[in-house]
Amino acid sequence: MYSSGRNTCTSQNDYCLICRDFYAVDAHAGNYPRQYVTSIPILAFELCNPFVAKVDKARAIFTWLHHNIAYDTKAYFQNNVRHQSPKETLKTGLSVCQGYAELFQNLACHAGLEAIVISGHGKGYGYKSNSIDNLKNHSWNAVKLDSGQWQLVDPCWGAGSVDKNQNFDRKFKATVFTSSPETFRIKHFPSDPKYQFCKREMSWEEYVMVEDGPLIYDDFTDKEFSEVTIEPSCRIIKPEPTKFIITSKCPHTFILPEHQYVLLLCIDEVRTPFQVDSNGTTWMCESSSIKENSSVAVAVLETFGGRDGRGVTVDEYLKNNKIKGYSWRHICSWDVKK
Repeated sequence: MYSSGRNTCTSQNDYCLICRDFYAVDAHAGNYPRQYVTSIPILAFELCNPFVAKVDKARAIFTWLHHNIAYDTKAYFQNNVRHQSPKETLKTGLSVCQGYAELFQNLACHAGLEAIVISGHGKGYGYKSNSIDNLKNHSWNAVKLDSGQWQLVDPCWGAGSVDKNQNFDRKFKATVFTSSPETFRIKHFPSDPKYQFCKREMSWEEYVMVEDGPLIYDDFTDKEFSEVTIEPSCRIIKPEPTKFIITSKCPHTFILPEHQYVLLLCIDEVRTPFQVDSNGTTWMCESSSIKENSSVAVAVLETFGGRDGRGVTVDEYLKNNKIKGYSWRHICSWDVKK
């Protein structure tokens, strides 16, 4: 079992990637700047040799790519993308998704791992629901772990994203390393359906028709909440009584009270605290005051009475929020329409 130091994992499965502690692996992967790397085989050895588990070796490569390879926005937006070898990606430090995937595979193979490159459709930058115009616009990987199962990973999306100004924002996204195949395929559709690695294959029509979820902000994943189980699960909600549910990323992680957050349901100018279960892993709040075009969001209590908001209880907030200053930050939101 693994612990982050704040939470206690109650799973008997050592391969829960969500609660596995990758701190040492991620720290190690940050010690090898691309500019000082002389070859791919040597880099693979340096990154992976300290670790025994295949999952840790794969994670070290995934994290290294985040630190050292930037998305080539200039080539992408000037429609000047060309195929480049893993050696070229390593040399330039620039690539698009294909380059990330091929360098990941190359490093993984030199480290003794089985890894493949998968091509297909990704609901990435500029994607709009039901507006598919390119069936093959993205590449990612699958790597075989110690259990013998294939894990889907997306080193390109894990490295960062393209912002509204068409610049690359280098921000680590671990969820595209730890997601289950069922979650991964919501935004990734392989050209060969067998690479979904799910018991039941999703059809192209099902993939296209998956509704957009709530608008998720960076702090949502930073605070370790799950995008998969959020309710309502759709982007647009109706002006009617609605139950909101947020859960932690790992369903079997007990969060100590001193590390729990107060979540606030923000409807226009009214902020109502969620009730949290005894494990500190599920937050619930119901509202009947939603009107058409209301502003609806969930916020996390960041500070309260001049101290960190983590560890503040719901009762403490309700008793003192009118006399103590506090701050909050939105983590997700919905649109309201009839």
